[in-house]
Amino acid sequence: MGGKKHAKRGKTSESTNKLLPKNAEEFANPKFWEKFNEETREFEWYGSYKELSGTIEKYIKPSYKYLQIGCGNSNLASDMYDAGCHNITSIDIDERSIKQQIKKNAKRPELVFKQGSVESIAEENASFDIVFDKGTLDALLPKDGKKNSALVQAYFDEAFRVLKVDGLFMIVTLAQDQILEFVTSYVEKRASTQGCLLRIEKVDNSEDARLKKSISFPVYIVVITKLSKPIDTAESFIEVVPSKMVSPPVQCKGAIDIKAIMSQDRELQYFVAICATQKLSTEHLLQLHSGITGNLRFEIIVVDDLDVEVPKTYAVFIVPADRNNEYLFDCIEGRMALLKDLQYDRLTIIRLQDEEYYESLDSVKNELNALAFCLRPRACEDDHVQMLSIGPTFTKKMIVAKGEGINGPWEVLHVQQANGECFRQLVFTRVANLVQSEARIIENFDNPEETVIDTKTLTCSYQQTMLGSILFLELFRNQSDEQLEANLCVLGLGGGSLTTFLHDTFPKSTITAVDIDKETFDIAKQYFGLPNNSPRVDVILEDAMVFLEEVSAGQRVKKPFDVVFLDISGDHHVDGLVCPTPEFAIRMVFQLVKECMAPNGVLAVNVVSRNMTSRQNVMREFQGVFESSFMFSHDTDLNVVLFGTDQPEAKKTLTINGISHLADSKWIKVKPHGVTSFPKDL
Repeated sequence: MGGKKHAKRGKTSESTNKLLPKNAEEFANPKFWEKFNEETREFEWYGSYKELSGTIEKYIKPSYKYLQIGCGNSNLASDMYDAGCHNITSIDIDERSIKQQIKKNAKRPELVFKQGSVESIAEENASFDIVFDKGTLDALLPKDGKKNSALVQAYFDEAFRVLKVDGLFMIVTLAQDQILEFVTSYVEKRASTQGCLLRIEKVDNSEDARLKKSISFPVYIVVITKLSKPIDTAESFIEVVPSKMVSPPVQCKGAIDIKAIMSQDRELQYFVAICATQKLSTEHLLQLHSGITGNLRFEIIVVDDLDVEVPKTYAVFIVPADRNNEYLFDCIEGRMALLKDLQYDRLTIIRLQDEEYYESLDSVKNELNALAFCLRPRACEDDHVQMLSIGPTFTKKMIVAKGEGINGPWEVLHVQQANGECFRQLVFTRVANLVQSEARIIENFDNPEETVIDTKTLTCSYQQTMLGSILFLELFRNQSDEQLEANLCVLGLGGGSLTTFLHDTFPKSTITAVDIDKETFDIAKQYFGLPNNSPRVDVILEDAMVFLEEVSAGQRVKKPFDVVFLDISGDHHVDGLVCPTPEFAIRMVFQLVKECMAPNGVLAVNVVSRNMTSRQNVMREFQGVFESSFMFSHDTDLNVVLFGTDQPEAKKTLTINGISHLADSKWIKVKPHGVTSFPKDL
């Protein structure tokens, strides 16, 4: 039955598909196989010897004696003979197939073909070095083939009977769950009387599939070694050799572990097959986990240039872990821009992970070189893959504190950049390592309890942009930072760096900071210098929505706000929108904020999205609430800051304040020409 299978591999004819058996019993019926072999010639479900040879040749020798179970009309024995393995006996239940094989191999006199059944093999005990099965086990034991379990049990007993000690039972299979369960169960039961070693290895034919431009089922070889003595199953293990593209051999126990590993490997094989044989209309993502730690080790994203009909040129771009949340690497639009900038037809972007150890960039390249090679587009003829990268932002990093609050898991980090500058960061780890707050470290990087931070400098570019809202204020004209008397509100405290900066930079202004997460306040006070007892800072632990409703109703505050900074993010996002959270990204909320503001007040909203559509949706909701709406975005940042105000001459005021305060107010980073109106095609 070699080469017979109930599920197709590669491309088959319509007539062949019609020949597939309707139930499990037909697999053991000689009449079925007689008809099958009559209407299909030299049929290879699992690939030819050439495709299998790279995997099986390490196990075989010309001097060995072989038994092929279920030869059908396969050329396996013929090809092995031509490769130097002459002593091969093949059996099959179908008499016509045996006659055809004898006739076809008349010039190969040492090949023996016999009609016979797997449950009663007419050969002497311990007479073969290798028993070879290519598809027969899969044929006998399909998913619904429980009725054949007794037949398969008898087959395995016979195979082990005719095997020599230290001989190999080699099974070419798709290794579906029912196969894995039976094989592992059989080996475990046999261990008390006949020790066995079990190894499962992926057949490496990815390049053949790429050249054939077809998606094929991943094929594996199960290798069972017959030992001379029983073994202790508690001390034994099963070795799985998944795809050589990424993984070393894995040692595991039992069917559950094996099925989990094989499921991951099949996912990898399918991912590679899609990328190797098709032009991609959307980017494709695969996550690879470490076989040692179980943690996510690589995120692999493959993107094709949609303007190119047939992708040919190809490169790989490796992203250091600390740069994953940058615009070019963290969203579809950014990755497409990177592809265009690099001028390749296809780009594989590999994102390294913060908690994984990588010895060096070269070690990463070596680890992923085989996989990267297999992800080439099918029209690519380059034998060498160009591997690009960008230097890490940080050369040194330490975790100062970690925990979990309403906003999800968080970490306070000390990081040192390549230029020597040091920073303290608050990172929400569940949201693509989103940096919520950052402060420059003045001294004591390595001693967090003694660390001194600069509270009068904002280092996060989006916070610097949000400060541009102050430039829209008419009351800021002809006043210095020290003279400005404004009532400011921060919705979403984060690490408190913005609130602390406002307090220290504008000594006559008052600040109200609102957040629902008590742990956030504790972090801000302990690590980012949030004033504890300043009469100018009112810290409110409450849902910002409730707070806004109370203020609009005339409660809570005596004076309306001149500027409101809306910077509320969470640990979950919808359609790529990270900030503000969906409930705060609607027109009703923007209108509610306006009701809490002075007549010519300004609202600044931090919008973080990995999706252009969701970003535009927020802008549509924002548009029309105020007389004037503006935006400011960075080419290399996910953040877009929206400004809204009823100030009659908003852009003129922005320009005048920006110019007049530029020399004295070092915090001004927003240039008036960079603040633009909303696109007309929203």
